[in-house]
Amino acid sequence: MVGLNRVSTMMVRTHSSRRERSIGSQAVRFVYVDEAGTSKKEPVAVVAAVIIQADDQWRKAEKRLEDIRQKYLPDNIRNGFIFHAKELFSGGKLLSNKTGWSLEMRLPIIKEILAIPFELDFPVAFGFVRSRPDDRYVARHLLAFSICIKAANDLIRVNFKDEIAIVIAEDVTHMRGILKKSSAVYDVPSAPQWLTKHPYDTVVDRIHFAEKTDAPLLQIADHCAFALRHYLSSHKQGEEILSFLDPTILQNPPQKEWPFGMGFVTKDVSKWRW
Repeated sequence: MVGLNRVSTMMVRTHSSRRERSIGSQAVRFVYVDEAGTSKKEPVAVVAAVIIQADDQWRKAEKRLEDIRQKYLPDNIRNGFIFHAKELFSGGKLLSNKTGWSLEMRLPIIKEILAIPFELDFPVAFGFVRSRPDDRYVARHLLAFSICIKAANDLIRVNFKDEIAIVIAEDVTHMRGILKKSSAVYDVPSAPQWLTKHPYDTVVDRIHFAEKTDAPLLQIADHCAFALRHYLSSHKQGEEILSFLDPTILQNPPQKEWPFGMGFVTKDVSKWRW
């Protein structure tokens, strides 16, 4: 669990007040964050976060990933295999049309991984930013990341008042230093009020970066970001894949025409407050 299993006894520092704070007996949510569509030529950058209750949901989610691995993968590649949604969809080194794995065989894996948040009833937060002719893809990634963390922070603040969150992000080497500065986005004078209100008041400590091999639940965040990016990019299978994450989401989907936005995917909307 990325060395965070002893979080109940360590001292952390809040972003909003910079005060040291002991998290003692407070319940902890892990926020696993990954991205999709953040390269130069992509039309939209998406960052998604799965919000996991550390004591109750973490091991169940890890077990579901292992069950999927056991169900679909042959013995010779199963051990240590990491699921990447983009490779599963387009074909990777081990699972592709060339190795006898058609898309029809690979797509059920994506579907089962995307079903995990609904199965275990944990929310997904996301942020997205559309590309413009004059923007920089690095800045687009940073803004989408900041919006996603804002969404996760707000959901936890409103629904789990006595809990705190620790962010674990996919370790993208060239973005690590930049994403560490994500809280600075809230200090930009021109930033909209919905983004600057209540920034980082449940997220504690600095952002932790990890590979998917060390933080396996990043694989779920990877698939969520992939599904949302596919839909927001108007991919021909975008609606189908997004429905794997939430069978009802197309009744009120993310708005493709928006230049940027944030949102949540939850199993039972009625029990959440915003």
